[in-house]
Amino acid sequence: MQELCLFFVSVLIAELLCRIPMGRRVARIGSVARRSSRVIVSSRVSDHWKERAILRYSAQLSVDTTVIALWFVMVAGAVIGFDRLCAFGLRFSLFDYALTFGGLMLATGSSTLWLIARRFVVR
Repeated sequence: MQELCLFFVSVLIAELLCRIPMGRRVARIGSVARRSSRVIVSSRVSDHWKERAILRYSAQLSVDTTVIALWFVMVAGAVIGFDRLCAFGLRFSLFDYALTFGGLMLATGSSTLWLIARRFVVR
């Protein structure tokens, strides 16, 4: 029963991480960081405008980083909630099994197989 629950949780996590639009957010963080570094080293921009631009860029970086952190908290919350549900209803903790060698192999293998199968189905 633990194996089946761990399989479903691994597939759920893999699917959640695929559906979250994290790639665009990370690319935007990189873009903002490049733009801010160009503004800092530019000699054609006055210090006054550099301060204003860097303040705006830092706000964008803070928002994007916070959104990514919240996505990870949501995924972790779903996993912890499922673990508590298993501990309450089925009388076993999913984390205890997931941290064994067999549990890690099952979680890695099931999520990898799901991602490979998903790639062929989504096309």
